[in-house]
Amino acid sequence: MQTLAWIAACSAQPPADPTSAGPTPVEPPAPEPSATTWRSALYPEDWTPAFTADEGSFLHDFSYAGYHRSERDLPDAWPGPEVAVTAYGASDLADDNTAAFQAAIDAVAAGGVVTIPDGTWRFTGRLRVASSGVLLRGAGRDTTRLYFTTTAAENIAFEGAPADPDPGVALIEDGLARQHAVVVADPSGFAVGDDVRIDWTITQAFIDAHAMQGIWDADPNSALDLRKTFFRREIVAIDGDLITLDVPLRYPALLRDGATLRRDPGALEACGIEHLSIANAADPAAALANPRSHAVSFTRVKDCFVRDVASFDPDEEPSGAHLASGGIAVVESKRVTVTGSAMAHAQNRGDGGAGYGFEASMSNEVLFVDDLVEDVRHGFIQNWDFGASGIVWLRCTAVDDVASNSGFATPGRSELHHRLAMANLFDSTRDTAGFAAYNRGSESSNAGHAGTETVFWNVSGEGRLSSYQAGRGYVIGTTGLEPLVVPDLIDAALQADAGTAPVDWLEGVDEGESLVPSSLFTDQLARRLESSD
Repeated sequence: MQTLAWIAACSAQPPADPTSAGPTPVEPPAPEPSATTWRSALYPEDWTPAFTADEGSFLHDFSYAGYHRSERDLPDAWPGPEVAVTAYGASDLADDNTAAFQAAIDAVAAGGVVTIPDGTWRFTGRLRVASSGVLLRGAGRDTTRLYFTTTAAENIAFEGAPADPDPGVALIEDGLARQHAVVVADPSGFAVGDDVRIDWTITQAFIDAHAMQGIWDADPNSALDLRKTFFRREIVAIDGDLITLDVPLRYPALLRDGATLRRDPGALEACGIEHLSIANAADPAAALANPRSHAVSFTRVKDCFVRDVASFDPDEEPSGAHLASGGIAVVESKRVTVTGSAMAHAQNRGDGGAGYGFEASMSNEVLFVDDLVEDVRHGFIQNWDFGASGIVWLRCTAVDDVASNSGFATPGRSELHHRLAMANLFDSTRDTAGFAAYNRGSESSNAGHAGTETVFWNVSGEGRLSSYQAGRGYVIGTTGLEPLVVPDLIDAALQADAGTAPVDWLEGVDEGESLVPSSLFTDQLARRLESSD
């Protein structure tokens, strides 16, 4: 378990430097608050997850994000054998090491470490990790370099099994936001320790309740009458028909919409990648032809991590580009940490989902911490479809990101991008382009409301922060940004606040640096771990 001293020390750690050999060493804890500091009205000193202001505003407990719910440090020792890629014929003089690296990965399918020595290793194909317990470990991100010379959907893919078509059991009472337990008619098919998911149908009533008529029920990408997974959880207790989950619900799961609890086996677990750099910069035409390529992806995983991974400028690519398009993506997963990593210089920053530095989709409790991104389309982004919640961006930095659209360019803000991302947190994070969570209407295949109940806490930058969230949203402590919870002429013309009442909470404009605690996540984690001792 992490100690409270570790949590305090982490709150002072600066973002990673993309030119460094690894994460910046942890600094001593910050000094005690001075008399000029302030606290949010929604986060008093005696705060608990049940705290609600008189008018109904509240902050979710975000402390469950990350590897093993941030209750454990990332491991240094790793079980299983260590195999070197050179033992399988890999050579940094070869034009293609795909087969040799894949053979090394397959050799530790029962669990183990694939070690990659110093050198620039070239690939024309894709590497796939499909077994739990596999760690890819370089000798250092300045010296171990993986260069993929052809574009692909992803160059290194960690992939669990597709979702099991479990019939599930319907809830017999509405599941309540901030509650850990759900009530089902027949719990006999479940056991403590089971991975489960809660889904429901996007009914017309659900669409109407969010004022999304003509958006969520319209082509392209109509969601009407489709079932969508919203929460990925683990059962920690069963008492009669009451099933207790490890992480609270982030939004009401209603009988009206057929909310159902299902077993969800098949995710990869205990996997990681660390201490190396990666590049896939391509012929510009090839990069433009494949906007949804990523250097590294994690799909249907749990309790996995990325540590100290960077992009780099391959010698063969004189333009200075590192990435053809996207950097690191986490999809349909839970409890993942991405830390001390840096993605930069994407060739494709155009339409169609291109150039996202760090991306999370349909995932829960993902922690991005001390990460840096530069010169991409969007630095830190939630993307594509319902089911993203509990994502935390902590002490991250995004610099000089630009969205290149058809015929014009706009600041590439870090943002919630698609379909009601619930209860996420931007914490002590800086983006020179700004931040956004608003009604995107028909953009991005009818994205509509991008977010609800998300918190921007002690954020900074030089651009605009547009927060017009469905229902309640929160902006608490800013520095240098122009925070907007009532639209200016530009956002009003885009109808960015349509159907988003009430107006989002705004507190502490240009007072972020004196906000206490400086990090909501680390303070909530300390409280939770202390209460569990």
